[in-house]
Amino acid sequence: MDQGRDVHSRDGLCGAAGWLNRRRILPSALVLLALSTAAASAAEPQLIEFFAKQGCAIGPTTRSLATAEGFDQASIDALIETARANPDSIETGGWLVMSSALCKIRPPQVRSELRLSDLEIQSRITAIDEHKDEPGCFLHADKLYEELLATRGWSPDKAHSEYLRFLAENLVSGALTFYSRDPLGTPVGLQLTSGDCANVPEMVEIRRSHESLIDNFDQLIRIDMANGICESDGAPSWKAPQLYEEIETFDSSNARTSTEVRFIAMGAGWIEGITMSDNGIPRPPLCVFKQEEREGQWQI
Repeated sequence: MDQGRDVHSRDGLCGAAGWLNRRRILPSALVLLALSTAAASAAEPQLIEFFAKQGCAIGPTTRSLATAEGFDQASIDALIETARANPDSIETGGWLVMSSALCKIRPPQVRSELRLSDLEIQSRITAIDEHKDEPGCFLHADKLYEELLATRGWSPDKAHSEYLRFLAENLVSGALTFYSRDPLGTPVGLQLTSGDCANVPEMVEIRRSHESLIDNFDQLIRIDMANGICESDGAPSWKAPQLYEEIETFDSSNARTSTEVRFIAMGAGWIEGITMSDNGIPRPPLCVFKQEEREGQWQI
């Protein structure tokens, strides 16, 4: 009996020790969880700032870009859950576009290997008085690709990509504009806005219109999102110029704002798969997916 009691007692002690170990582990796990949650919360403002320049859109492409910048998957997943709690966030085709209350879409920050001061660019800028009916310095990219292939050894797709990035960078900065008051007219070309080239009658309006483009970029993108189809090449939609007029704070005389938005989106990679021979297809927030989304098909 005594021996049996000893065995029973040892079993009891082992059981009690195991129970105590579990009691120790549980608080430790909770501490780690709390620290992880706190870290995710601390990272959220920086993560939102990153996605703001990606159109406030979380999807396959932008998630990869975020992790490449050092953001961890847990922080991205936590942000997705925060965004889903807001009814104004939109999920479409494996993408989530955060609500404007959580994330304001900012003009993308793009840098091209092409600079305005490069000889290949400068040689294609017109004199300010070359076009009598439309004074200004305009960039004409005639045979630019061929020259870049020869002078820089770039492939055709590399030359095309860098030129689109060049357009996006300089349209966002305001160094270039694609400006016309006439919705039925086409500007002579991309117009320079600095130095002696700024001495034209429309420059005050050009600069005011650019400022309004930047200040209202979030609304300009969101107001047309439902009209753009991600499976096609139609963003911004043909309705965009009319919709822009509904934005109370948007004060622009540029009838070609939607074209500027498209150029910026192309250079920033918001229209994916662009090559010399392929126009690519837009991704959110420029558009929504219209094809059937079967349960479990899409994962963000």
